[in-house]
Amino acid sequence: QPMSNTLVPTALNGANITELAHRADFLRLTLLWQYGGIYMDFDALITKSFDPLLHQEAVVSYQITQEMGNGLMVSRPRSCFICGFARRACHNFDGDWISHSVWTLTRMVRFEHHLFPEVLVLKASEGFFPFSYTPTYLDRLFNFDIEQIGFTPTQVYSLHLYNKMSEHFSTKISYDWIVMQRSPVAMVAKRILPYGFQREHMDEGRCLAVPLVVPA
Repeated sequence: QPMSNTLVPTALNGANITELAHRADFLRLTLLWQYGGIYMDFDALITKSFDPLLHQEAVVSYQITQEMGNGLMVSRPRSCFICGFARRACHNFDGDWISHSVWTLTRMVRFEHHLFPEVLVLKASEGFFPFSYTPTYLDRLFNFDIEQIGFTPTQVYSLHLYNKMSEHFSTKISYDWIVMQRSPVAMVAKRILPYGFQREHMDEGRCLAVPLVVPA
């Protein structure tokens, strides 16, 4: 197995694993290795079908910052790549926020891709993370017209909203904001509002709580 006999280790390399996000980092790898499928953070908006990716051994994506992202991954059961990622994550855990996750995955793709030729690595511009958590990229994600930045939501598979970092932007969202804006988030939100959606059913700033399902 890629990790210990428990789904999530409680300590590694002398460091306790207490942060919920860190525990989730290890849990996602164990479950992907055991069952396969698609792992995604709850703040991911899906923009098109994943069908072209499902025949791959594993699929990961760069972020626009040229680091890899572990907030959305696709894998077959018992993937050698996911197993390798899990083993390296356990070895590299030191209590830091991303040493065992983003940095470990980035090093694997950049320096050890020859060991895992079966993994599909997507560019940020066609993958899962076309924006980033910095204020400049979040501004583009929430406020810039898609024509202004030359972006079409369906050119990627998802938009990551970086909830912890984007509260300043997301709390401004309302029904009218979705209707009037042409930002990447607004254009995807227009497609996922349920048919016959009534304004009184949505609290100000809470529109993204509706089911995030893109119609076929």
